[in-house]
Amino acid sequence: MFDGAIAQNAAGKFNGLIAFVSNRNGPPGEIYVMNPDGSGQRNITNSPASETRPAFSPDGKKIAFIRDFQGIFVMNPDGSGQRQILDGPPMGFGSITSFPDWSPDGKKIAFNGTVKSSSDGADVYVINADGTGLTRLTTDPADDSSPAWSPDGTKIAFSSIRNRVPNEVNYEIYVMNADGSNQTRITNNTKFDSGPAWSPDGRRIAFTSRRDDNFEVYVMNADGSNQTRLTKNPEQDSDPKWSADGTKIVFLSSRDGRFGEIYTMNPDGSGLVNLTNTEGVFEMDPSWQRLSEPFVPMPSPTPATTPTPSPTPSPSPFWVPLKLSSSQVILDVLTCGGRTFITVKVAVGLCDRVVDWGQVEKSGNDFAADIKAETLPGALCGPVAFRKEHVYDLGVLAPGTYSFTVTSRGLLVNTKQFSIGGQTTANAIDDPSVFVFQHYQDFLGRNPDDDGFSFWTRNMTQGCGTDAACLERKRVDTSAAFFLSLEFQKTGFLVYRMYQASFGRMPRREEFFTDLRALSVVINQPGWEKELADKTDAFVVDWVNRPDFRLGFDQLSDVQFVDRLLQNTGINLSTSARDALIADLAAGRQSRAVVLQTVVDDADFVRKEFNPAFVLSEYFGYLQRNPDEGLDTDMSGYNFWLNKLNQFGGDYVRAEMVKAFLSSSEYRARFCSQ
Repeated sequence: MFDGAIAQNAAGKFNGLIAFVSNRNGPPGEIYVMNPDGSGQRNITNSPASETRPAFSPDGKKIAFIRDFQGIFVMNPDGSGQRQILDGPPMGFGSITSFPDWSPDGKKIAFNGTVKSSSDGADVYVINADGTGLTRLTTDPADDSSPAWSPDGTKIAFSSIRNRVPNEVNYEIYVMNADGSNQTRITNNTKFDSGPAWSPDGRRIAFTSRRDDNFEVYVMNADGSNQTRLTKNPEQDSDPKWSADGTKIVFLSSRDGRFGEIYTMNPDGSGLVNLTNTEGVFEMDPSWQRLSEPFVPMPSPTPATTPTPSPTPSPSPFWVPLKLSSSQVILDVLTCGGRTFITVKVAVGLCDRVVDWGQVEKSGNDFAADIKAETLPGALCGPVAFRKEHVYDLGVLAPGTYSFTVTSRGLLVNTKQFSIGGQTTANAIDDPSVFVFQHYQDFLGRNPDDDGFSFWTRNMTQGCGTDAACLERKRVDTSAAFFLSLEFQKTGFLVYRMYQASFGRMPRREEFFTDLRALSVVINQPGWEKELADKTDAFVVDWVNRPDFRLGFDQLSDVQFVDRLLQNTGINLSTSARDALIADLAAGRQSRAVVLQTVVDDADFVRKEFNPAFVLSEYFGYLQRNPDEGLDTDMSGYNFWLNKLNQFGGDYVRAEMVKAFLSSSEYRARFCSQ
């Protein structure tokens, strides 16, 4: 039920500052504030990091924001008092956290983030404003994002791609109870509906839609009825937010030939005003402050007498030893294929890390390992826990009783007693059908099609008989074939190159599998070529409209855009080829999406990145982790295999790379039973 008292209170609020993100001082973006009429614009973060998604608290006294697309911070409206309440995505580092939104009572913040070591997309989470009490509200494998609290605090609207239409990036808007129950879709079309924003009276929701083949601002009733288009412009309009009194909507627009400006309009779409009006830069992520008394405009900044406020400096990170407790460490014993494995799961806080898993020491039938962990004292990360896991291979043990003890910096933490019988259990991954099925899951991100499953299963068993060396070669070649397959090369390898060309880095596993699902296709099925082409085109168009891509590229000229891509890829196009790309952009013959795809598909770039992508896929597929996790946080393992693969000219057989990953304890322990 809608709370009329809260609505009446909201309607009596006064409109205050507007916070927004700008790259006017050069990338990455920083957070600015301005008066409601656009005057008094000033930078309040002033840091080398990327700050995005500012969100005013209900009382207007705090701003939550995202730093470097991961950590959630809170600060005062002048930029002072910055403190971190969440460090990285909810269950670990390496992906994107975004869209913070305060509950109406100011006690909680909803946001979207990803779960570490999972191929699932983003989910909606809620955390207390002090960093405690992290709660996951959505669990769908697809992306759930951009949560928005209703004014009475009983509902949360959000965007989801869970009912995706083939060849379309069709996010839809859902509403759920504040505890995550009763998730209900309220928009339904084959295009893109996202970014819901409740009106202060709780009766309407503004949102962004691409249903007319262009991003425009729409408004609808809170139940999804009466969906009405407010903006009508050939350029993009998006990201609407309501003023505190409900008489205005602030939004992002690229009209008037600008990269991105902050506009306001009346709730019926009339009375448009450009507030930022800055040539050649990009502004986005508006948020409107609510005040309990009339707003007093800020004067325009005068550098000589009124310097821009500086954020409160944070102390330099200083890691100190952390002694683990028995409640933090769980031991499991796995036996299969005649070998015994110990898995150690360590629950640590977001400001903790395991720096050394130790070496196994053996004395008679007793095994032990000393684990070293560290923590950041005084950091505002909250007590949220997530698990780090490591596998110890104890080898082939004779029947008997054994123990495994974990110490932490020499102090006893936990001991596991276990017995080994005379019978051994086969490792499930040694079954050809399990092996093939798992490879479809681990490398292609899908269940096997019948024809492919039958082909590869037969391929592993035919022609070898009981010849162990032959069977091993079959396993290695079958495994490598999934990376070398046309399907992976056209999907997973493309995703890898998109990250390298756009951001000059490899994807994280969480990012990779989210994007891989958007391109999933079964080769040689009827119509697969068109399906793949359509999905690729839609994927690249969506890619260049992502906030992290736009933040880095929208402010660049056509010349700078092409040169940045060439710099990230490290390829040397001929002068004529480079000039042709720039000329096509300038003349409007090609879009930036097409130029990006042209660079990504350059033959020299494909050859250059083939081996690095091959090694990375080994970590993503077999070990289910990023190469800077586990024991080799310094990337030493990844660099070893890349150097070895390069040494043998990309021959994975002579490099013994695939063979080593398949026989590794970390991989094989995944398929043992307790």
